[in-house]
Amino acid sequence: MAHKHPFPLYIEAQIRYFLGKENFSAGLDSELLVCESTGEIDLFTHLNGNPTGGGYWTPELTSGTSMYNPAVDKAPMYRYFIKGSSCGLMSAEITIVQSKKPYAGEDVSLVLCEFAPAVNLFELLGDDVDTNGVWSNTAVNGLFDPSIHPSGTYTYTVDNANCGVDTASVSIQVIEDAPLRNVWVKVNDFSARNNHVEVYVYSTREYQYSLDGINYQDENVFNNVPGGKQTVYVRGTDGCEYYTEDIYIRTFPTFFTPNGDGNNDFWQLKDFPDETYIIYIYNRYGSLMKKMTQNQFWDGTLNGKPLNSSDYWFKVITEKGEVLQGNFSLLRN
Repeated sequence: MAHKHPFPLYIEAQIRYFLGKENFSAGLDSELLVCESTGEIDLFTHLNGNPTGGGYWTPELTSGTSMYNPAVDKAPMYRYFIKGSSCGLMSAEITIVQSKKPYAGEDVSLVLCEFAPAVNLFELLGDDVDTNGVWSNTAVNGLFDPSIHPSGTYTYTVDNANCGVDTASVSIQVIEDAPLRNVWVKVNDFSARNNHVEVYVYSTREYQYSLDGINYQDENVFNNVPGGKQTVYVRGTDGCEYYTEDIYIRTFPTFFTPNGDGNNDFWQLKDFPDETYIIYIYNRYGSLMKKMTQNQFWDGTLNGKPLNSSDYWFKVITEKGEVLQGNFSLLRN
C-alpha cells in the first residue's frame, strides 16, 4: 500500500518557497521631530516596522553611519535602502520635522472694568509667542469678555513634544462699577497765592479727576481753586468706580479800599464755613486794631478814626481750636 503524504502537494510547495525566501525589510516611512538642542540620533532606530540592518542612507549622513547630527545634517528627508537577492532593492524614508523649544510668553496681570471690551489674551503674552498652544479654559479660548467671564488665572500651554512644554498665565481681576472707598482729599487753603486741592486714590488703577463733574483731568492736583464750597469727583478711566466729596476752600481778601465809593470798602471773611470763630487784626508793630466774630467786618478805622494805607496781620481762632493767620493791605487813594 502506498504511503500517504501528510500535506497536499500545493501546500508543501508553498512551505518550501517561503522557507527559502530571504526575510529582508527596509522598514516603514516615519517622521522624526528634531529640536534645536537635539544631539546625535540613530535614524535606523526611528524607522517604523522591522527594518533589516546593513543598508545605506541617501543622502549620506556626515557620520558615514546612521547617526544623524542636526547641526551638520540639513536634508529634510533621508531614505534608507536595503537589497535582498530575492526581493531586490527596498527603501523607507524618514522625514525630518524641525521644531524648537516652546515659548508661551510671559506671565501678566490685568485689571478690567466690567464695561470694558473683550480682550485678546494671546496679545498680552508678548512677542514671538508660539501659536500652537491651547488655553486652560476652552470657554474663553483666548478671548476674555469681562461682562461674561469671571476673574481668575488663564493659562496658555505650548507642547512641542520632546522639545518641551512651556506655560504662561494671564491673571485677570474684573472690577465692578462701585463707589471708591480708598480716597483721600487734601485741601490746601487759606493761602493768598495758591489754594489747591490734592486727590489721592490708593489703587494701581488709573483715574480722572474733576471739580465740576464735567471737565475731567488726569492730574490729581487742582491749583488756584476759588474759595467756597467745591465738589471733588473721581472716576476710573475705564468707566468703573466713582467717588464724590464736598469740600470747602477757605480764603481771605488780600486788600480792601475803604474810600466810601461802595466798592470793596470793608475787610471780612466771606469764603469760610459756617462755624464760630474770632478774628484779631494787628498793625505791623503787633498792636491790636480790631477784634471781631464771624459775619463782622472792619472798615479800616481805630476808635472811629480812619487809618492810613498800610499792611495788617490777622489771626483767626475757630471753635475747634484751629489757628489761621495771614496779612492784607489797607489802600487809600
